Formats: sequence, C-alpha cells, structure tokens
Amino acid sequence: MDTSEYWDLIERSRLHATDLDDRAEWLVNELARLPLTEIVAFRLRHAEIKKAADTWTMWGAAYLICDGWCSDDTFWYFQSWLISLGRETYERATANPDTLANAPEVQRFTTDAEDLEPPEWELLDYVADEAYERATGEEDGLARTLEEQGIELPINPEPPDDDPDAGQSISARKLPLLAALLQKGT
Repeated sequence: MDTSEYWDLIERSRLHATDLDDRAEWLVNELARLPLTEIVAFRLRHAEIKKAADTWTMWGAAYLICDGWCSDDTFWYFQSWLISLGRETYERATANPDTLANAPEVQRFTTDAEDLEPPEWELLDYVADEAYERATGEEDGLARTLEEQGIELPINPEPPDDDPDAGQSISARKLPLLAALLQKGT
C-alpha cells in the first residue's frame, strides 16, 4: 500500500461517516477485505505518515488546541486526529503547524459548543490490528507478524531532540497564529 492508497482510505472513511468511531469501524471493515499483506502495509504506512507529526512544534500546537494540557498519550492520539483532517491539511500542518489556525476543525475549538469531541483519534492506531484479527481470527496476530519480521513500531511520541528549547509550552510560543486564534476563543 503506497501513500496515496493510504490517504484514499482515510478520505473514503470521511465520506462514509462523520463520527471518528464510525470512520474507524468503516476502515476496519475495508481493511479486513484486503490481503493480509495490505493490512500490514496499512499499519506500516500509518506509522510512517504519523511520524511527520511527531515534532516538538506540533506538540506545541496540540498543547494550544488542547487548552494547555497535552500528555504524551493525548499527543499520540492527536497525531491520528490530524490524519482525520485529510491529506492536504495534514501535510500543510506537518510542514508548518501554525497553519492549523486556518483549519475549520481547529477553529471550532474557539466556540462554546457542547458537542465538541476532543482532538484525538485513538482508534485509528488500532484499525489494522482489528482488521487483521477479523481476517485471520488471530488475536494479536498483526503484532506477532510484525515481531516475526523484526519490525518494531513506536507506541509513544518521540520528537527528535533537535531543539534546545523543546517542550510543549515553549514550542507553543512559536505558533503565533494558532495562539492568537485560541486566545480569542477563551
């Protein structure tokens, strides 16, 4: 599965459901119909794509969007939520996280709407595992397959230590558009 095929599945999930849980279920069903090698490839591609969002500056963006609190788990699932926004938004944001200020999904966080879901999509991290289990009947089959191939995927965020001032709140200061947007809404 190449990058375009991965993003095609993500985009198609948006056409079939708006709720992230329903989108994840749709993805599981679609992946379970594919050959096992494609399910594995989806999981590997997901890790590869997600890595682009694993930076201190993006963690700063998550810190702002999450109203000043962003644990490592929250940031990990925030990265998948970014994927839910679609390829164009994701790639623009990974190149410059401050562009998230222009995303309608982020602008919603400036309202007092009661129905706002948190900016996270934990289930996306598990759709390939569940699809593999449905296709094979093997619980933890995908994890075992990856282990047998010597593949170890990250399970937590690990931004590269490329910034001497790294950290959520410090990185958030480098995002003036996003900070201004979210401060207006509070």
